[in-house]
Amino acid sequence: MKEDKETTVNQPDETILSRFGIKKPYAIWRIQANVYKVSALQGDFCLKFIQYDKEKIDFLYGITTYLQDRGFYRIPKSICTVDGDSAVPAEGGFYTLNRWVGGIACALDNESHLLAAGKCLATFSCAALGGELLPGGKVGYHEWHERFAQRTEDLMTWQSQLAVKKRRNPFEKLYLKAAPQMIADGMGAQRLLAQSAYEYLADEALYYRTFVHRDVAARNFIIGADGEGWLIDFDYCRYDLPLTDIVRFVERGMKAVVYTPRQLDMMLGAYETVRKIDTEEYRVISAMLLFPQKFWRLCGRYFASPDESLKQGIYYKMVNAMGQIKAHRDVWIYFQGKYGCR
Repeated sequence: MKEDKETTVNQPDETILSRFGIKKPYAIWRIQANVYKVSALQGDFCLKFIQYDKEKIDFLYGITTYLQDRGFYRIPKSICTVDGDSAVPAEGGFYTLNRWVGGIACALDNESHLLAAGKCLATFSCAALGGELLPGGKVGYHEWHERFAQRTEDLMTWQSQLAVKKRRNPFEKLYLKAAPQMIADGMGAQRLLAQSAYEYLADEALYYRTFVHRDVAARNFIIGADGEGWLIDFDYCRYDLPLTDIVRFVERGMKAVVYTPRQLDMMLGAYETVRKIDTEEYRVISAMLLFPQKFWRLCGRYFASPDESLKQGIYYKMVNAMGQIKAHRDVWIYFQGKYGCR
């Protein structure tokens, strides 16, 4: 599990834990800046200090509780306070408590781990529907047309700004060299989305009130002693189409082995052992995989930053990312031929 901010809080005392019904713990270990492992008579727990507003904390508690009520147990069980609340208030934030998930860190370049993670994600997708639209949860069912359009416009705006500059630094030269293809991919993603059944799928997702994890990365899967996957850290959970989690799973998994068609097939195959991806979903996934998200995100950080030293760091990240961006596009061509044109 990961902390929400880098701010390190003081070691929590037993008073906090007693609010959750945990008395006289054997030990409390700091795992990350704001995350602790607690060992007590009742078992092992994860105590986390977070700085969200209470409405969002209630949303996250409601989502994880709903999933377990639906029979999806491969997540940390949320523990409420003795008063039935989702968190304990503290200076600057709140403490939440979950059962500790034991196991080993997932590595998506390990085939057995990848299979376990894919099956776990698909099982989650099957359970993550039918609840209420809870306050505190962002709703993004119909936003992808607008997101692609705005982000492509950002790329064109930055290109225009740099085109009139007489002196350009290395990042800006690199940007102008790569921008035409990235803008073309952004526009291509918009066309594919417009030609797909995205609006129908978004209406369907709204009807079924589907929600997604939204931070599908190796660090958020734990491989248990039985070899099966557990899904942790729901901090970025929101209401959206299940296929958005598939896109992130594919992107993160391909990155683990520098983007290969074989890895792509394995990830989709692992997911489809539990939940089939239909033709129209594949077409929307194709649009999302084509959009140059990583390029846009790095450039956004660069153009928004007033700090020259930070900009220099972003330049080096961009240099390192360009190979991945090209490999990603090559795999997209493979994906479009095999899956997107069904």
